[in-house]
Amino acid sequence: MVMNVGFLSAREKFLYDDQVCNTGCSLTVARPLWAVTHPDHWTIAEVGQWVEHVADEYHLSSEVKVALADAFVDVDGKRLMAMTLQDYRQRHEEYGAVLFYVYRRLTCKGE
Repeated sequence: MVMNVGFLSAREKFLYDDQVCNTGCSLTVARPLWAVTHPDHWTIAEVGQWVEHVADEYHLSSEVKVALADAFVDVDGKRLMAMTLQDYRQRHEEYGAVLFYVYRRLTCKGE
């Protein structure tokens, strides 16, 4: 049985992946909104969650993770999308470029 999520608004959808278990039932896995929403529509909170995710993926220290979160605390998706490599580096000298290239790879957008 596949869960019907059609009644949810676009912002409420966590995107459900249907995974069929051995009994034929359907399991749903919720993803964070930043993972299923176009980055242009990310809120400040979703940008923060994405920054934390990247820091975790690259095994950055908790100090760097906090510094990155602080550096991007006022950035939403539209602003993130408009930022240049230099803008990212100005926000965090050491790891700003990492976020820039991860973001560009995510959006399939060149510099």
